[in-house]
Amino acid sequence: MSSKGKGKPVLPVPEDMEIAPGHTVAAWKALGLDDPANPDWMQAITIFETRIRRRFIDPVDVLIAHEIGRARGTFGFAILAIDCLLVETLQGFRDGMLDHNRMSMELFRRFLASRWPGYFDDGDGKDSKADRFYKACRCGIHHSGQTDGDFRVRLSGPLIEFSGSRVDVNRTKFHEALKCEFDRYLGELAADSTVGLRGNFKKKMDAICGISTVAAS
Repeated sequence: MSSKGKGKPVLPVPEDMEIAPGHTVAAWKALGLDDPANPDWMQAITIFETRIRRRFIDPVDVLIAHEIGRARGTFGFAILAIDCLLVETLQGFRDGMLDHNRMSMELFRRFLASRWPGYFDDGDGKDSKADRFYKACRCGIHHSGQTDGDFRVRLSGPLIEFSGSRVDVNRTKFHEALKCEFDRYLGELAADSTVGLRGNFKKKMDAICGISTVAAS
């Protein structure tokens, strides 16, 4: 795994900036999170949950709900574009990765292979299923506004299916599976009182709030 926390320096952030609706940088800084067992951690997790739901999950839920009952969807690419951002975001929190510059591939492939091994059962290496999905979907949509190769976005069918060079993804099931993974992560944060998972999470949120927690090398 690559070194975490290196890259661009953490920049100062205004105290009144909202990091989630109704929650400011100042509110985050007031939490007593140096102790992983402090009850303030429940509020920290609530702030994070609000941030992720409002920025990523709720908008996709609206897009999906708008197309219920329609024979043909038109929002599939927008849905996957947002969900691909969320995949990388969640893995960045798990790893405590402050700067995603040139780390997107590693974060994305590791998330798919480790969180959904039933679909990405050949690991996260080059030319793996996770690698193919990253290149055809995440990179295609974010860099070119289209998927690459024989990659098809569906309203029905299995969550994801690989058949030769072809990849089919059910964007609704993909989103629902991603929401389940988000809920799982929230549960792990709530149950974990060690410095591991919570330490990485705090490092990432501190950087978002302009707090540098990385010791000088």
